[in-house]
Amino acid sequence: MTWVAVGAAAVGMVTSFVGSSKAASAAKAAAKEKKLAEDLVTDEKIRLLLKKEEDLAGETVARTAASGVKVSSVSPLMLLAEQARESAYERDITKKVGATKARMALQEGSDVASATRYGAYANAAQSAGQIFSMISAAKKT
Repeated sequence: MTWVAVGAAAVGMVTSFVGSSKAASAAKAAAKEKKLAEDLVTDEKIRLLLKKEEDLAGETVARTAASGVKVSSVSPLMLLAEQARESAYERDITKKVGATKARMALQEGSDVASATRYGAYANAAQSAGQIFSMISAAKKT
């Protein structure tokens, strides 16, 4: 009867390792998918910011021309330059935030994978302890 329990504990230990390996791989795969999604969202936000910049520049030129002020005068050009600087700053911040979110997604996946592996090591050590206890007890009888 003791050897059956030892065998069951050994099977449990192996199963734990296999399961944790699959869970770790799944966590990393999910993190890569999340990073990809973050990259896509960031790219789309930047595309929309560029579109907004173009629309705003066109609107500024149209309003300036409609008011009778020459578009090539210094004041409208300064306004357009400031709008372009502000838009570039906004795009830069969006890129940085998106890159940070993507890195965090990968790190989260790595952390989950590590925690899963360490949990498997702890279970294996516990199973090994049970096996040794059972063998020791069987030898005494």
